[in-house]
Amino acid sequence: MNEFIFLTAFVVFTAFIHTLIGADHYLPLIALTKLNHWPKKYAFWVTLLCGLFHLLSSLIIVFIGIRFSDLFSRMEIFNHYRGEIAAWLIISMGLVYFIRGMKSVFAKKAVPEQWNFNKGKILLYVFFILGPCEPLMAILLHPSLINNMMVSAWLVGVFSVVTIITMESIVLILSFQLTFKRHGNGQKYAPVLSGLVLILCGLGIKYLGL
Repeated sequence: MNEFIFLTAFVVFTAFIHTLIGADHYLPLIALTKLNHWPKKYAFWVTLLCGLFHLLSSLIIVFIGIRFSDLFSRMEIFNHYRGEIAAWLIISMGLVYFIRGMKSVFAKKAVPEQWNFNKGKILLYVFFILGPCEPLMAILLHPSLINNMMVSAWLVGVFSVVTIITMESIVLILSFQLTFKRHGNGQKYAPVLSGLVLILCGLGIKYLGL
């Protein structure tokens, strides 16, 4: 019983710290929430979906690795490359927003309404699907848990809930505490700032392993 409580507490701590330190869990969401003026309810659901995609994609990879052990070494290679793809995807998004934002700044006019930044939401989903969740995978692949389905299911549930609650809390608090003016300089520089945030997130994933 004590071991079970310790494992649960350890997973709660790991999920919270992993999400908090991994700025890629929330900074891209904050950037697009501010840029698109998403209301709280919409931002909540987008964040929830991103969190679920992030967790489920890693669960599927672990399941395949356990079920087909001969493919496990190949899955590790795939896992590495999907992280690389995720990093370049978010960097590319950031560059597009940054360059178009700079064009608006030098043109001395506000961001045109027809930009339709909401298209970035789909790329954001792809980014979270590709982004591996290493701590969750490490927990599931621990030798003592592979054959214990009940405990594994409980720990996965705890990890998932804590991760998503942490993501939601940070995204909603920061998104609606930071303010850009809808018109004028604040809105004009929003795409530039959002692009920089996305680029830095991508570089952090690629070179710092965040």
